Parts: sequence; C-alpha cells; structure tokens
Amino acid sequence: MSACLAYGPTVAAHGAEVLSEEALIRGLLTGAVASSEREASAARAASHLAPSPVQADVAARHEEARGPAGATTRVVGASVTVDLGLSPLWEGRAARLRGRGGEHELRAVALQSVCELRRGAVELWAADASQVAGAHAQRRLDALLAAVTGLAGAGEASGHARDRTALSVAVHRVVVAEQGGALAAWRARVEALVGRPVPGVELWPVPPLPTLEETSAALADHPELEALRAYRDAEARAVTAARADQLPDLTVWAGRRWDAPPAGGQATPGFEIGGTLGVPWTDGGRATRRRSAADQASAQARLVRAEAERMAAAVGAWERADRLRRIDLGDAPDPDALWGAAMERYAAGEASLDELLQTAAAVEQGALSRVAHERLERLAHLDLTCATGRLSPRVEALLEEVSR
Repeated sequence: MSACLAYGPTVAAHGAEVLSEEALIRGLLTGAVASSEREASAARAASHLAPSPVQADVAARHEEARGPAGATTRVVGASVTVDLGLSPLWEGRAARLRGRGGEHELRAVALQSVCELRRGAVELWAADASQVAGAHAQRRLDALLAAVTGLAGAGEASGHARDRTALSVAVHRVVVAEQGGALAAWRARVEALVGRPVPGVELWPVPPLPTLEETSAALADHPELEALRAYRDAEARAVTAARADQLPDLTVWAGRRWDAPPAGGQATPGFEIGGTLGVPWTDGGRATRRRSAADQASAQARLVRAEAERMAAAVGAWERADRLRRIDLGDAPDPDALWGAAMERYAAGEASLDELLQTAAAVEQGALSRVAHERLERLAHLDLTCATGRLSPRVEALLEEVSR
C-alpha cells in the first residue's frame, strides 16, 4: 500500500493539507539546523592548509662596542630557510587529502540530515495513519455502546453487557490518546527540522529493491567511507613527512651593513652573508614518527570498522526489505464490511457480545497492520539508502541546488 492510497494525493487522512517529501527536504536543507551544520563542516574542510617548504624572515641588528676602540654596526637583512627533506611538501599533500576528506564529510553530514528527516517523515505518516485507524475504531465502539445501552434500556440486553461494552470503550480511549501523543511528538520533531508547520506528509513511492550484489557495490561510494579513506591516506603522507623531517634545514642569511668608527665618524657600507645547517634531534624525530605511524594505524582501523558496520547495516536492511515485499495484504477483507456483518449477526442473536468486541479489535488490528507493514518496508528501504549513501535523483538534485 502506498502513501497516496492511504492519504490521497493532496490531503491527509485527517483532512489537512500535506507536504511532499521534496518540500520537506528543501525546507530542511535551507533551514537553520542543516545550514549551520554545513557551514561548520565547510569551515573544517577549509581549515587544512598546506605549509610552505620555504620560510623567509627579515631582521635588523645593531651592535655597539663600549671599549676605547668601540664602534657601531647596523645590519638589515633577510634569511631563507629550506627544509632539505622537503617534509612540508608531504605535509602539504596530507593537508590537501584532509581537505578532500572534509568535502566528503560535508556530503556525509547532508546525507545524515536527509536520512533523519525522511525517517521522521515516515514515522509521522505512520503515526497519523495509526491515529486515524484508532479514531475509526473508537467511533465503532461508541456506536456499539449506544446500541447496547438502548437494548439494555429496552430489556433486550443485560446490564452486564452494557458495562462490559463501556469498559472496552474506556480502555480504547487510552489507546487513542496514546496514538495522538505519538503523532504530536513526531510532528513536532519534523517541524523542528523543517522550520515550518507540517500538518501531513505525502511520501514518495517505495523504489524497486536492488540486488544484494548491487547493494554491496554501492557501499564503496558512501561519503563517510570516502572521507575516512582520505584521512587515512593523509596520515600516510604525514608518516612520510615525519621521516623526511629528519634531514637538516638549511638557512641562508644575507644583509646590508654599515660600520661606523669610534667617535661617531661616517659609516662605511658593506654586506654580510652566511648560512647555518640545523640538525634535528634524533630522539624527538623518532617520537614524531611513532606518533604519525600510530595515527595512520588508527585511521585505518576506523575505516575498517566503518566499512564493516556499513556492510552489516546495508545487508540487514536489504534482508528486511526483501522479506517485507513478499507479504501481500491485498486479500484482506474490507474492515467496514466485516464490521457491518458482525453487527448484523449480533442483532440477529447469532453472535455474542464478546465475539463482536473481538471482531472490533481484529478490524482495528487489520488496519494497523497495513500501516505497520508499509512503515517497516519504507524504513527498510530508507535504511538501505542511508547505509549505501546512494540518494535518489530527486534528493541529489536538491542537494546540488542548495549547494550552488
């Protein structure tokens, strides 16, 4: 059963206007919650800057001797330091990979937000449909109580039958109240994400179920896994950078100088040039390499775990969807016709009150089971989509539109 069969294309079962999934997702992506998450992810992605392999400094120096042959020297010059191991080049490659991982993470955040909203939309639809089924059942029980009360007043039914029916009506009112509370809770949650009132929802049709092989192949493109691969590769470049950092740094200095004789005579211009070779401490370099190797191993472990978890989630969702699509509820009897026939049998004395109340419960449960079946099937397909990261073309188009 599709959402349109339950609600109709333009109005919800309770008569309110509905919003399509596309309108909900558009509201989410342009709303404050998703926008702030995208801005934070984009800032993290842009924060990875590649260091320069060359460092330049400008300095000035003044020397003044205080002895009898004292003189003054003023120097203005510049120095350039070059890492002979070219570790900044490897660090730059690591930074670019981290930036690429941040871009994939930005998409993963958007995917998570869309999945959260769509799950909420399914739950809102199911809660709405369940509340409608409960309200219909309550009206049937209220009508039954009125009929039994009338029969009891005419002496054609016992007071016990009237009280038994009244008890069932009172108990069921609690069920309806609980259904209404669940509906209000899911509506509030979806409205908080979308930033606008959501009286009802119209869900997209359930897509065809891909094969298990197609599902497994789609996992490789999940943005979360792509981000973790980029971070792992970045840590590998960081290890190479730590090894290259063990080579010395060469600093070359050149400057213009003015030497003045004692007693304040005229300064004589000249120049100076020099260089230094900085040798790194071996023990400190070993510790840096070990830390980089540990970070690389941790990144690899996170990737392996995420791949296993995504595979388990995708296969589990596929199995659920496959089982649910094999269930056919199309041959179930019409609830109103079944209830009408039960009432006629009770009026004719062919059925007891307990049998009639059991029929009322069975009719309601039949309506709720249809809602539950569609809810479970939709959630299974949604979990499959979110586990593989393969969004529908409609959602992809919305993401592209919002990112421009």
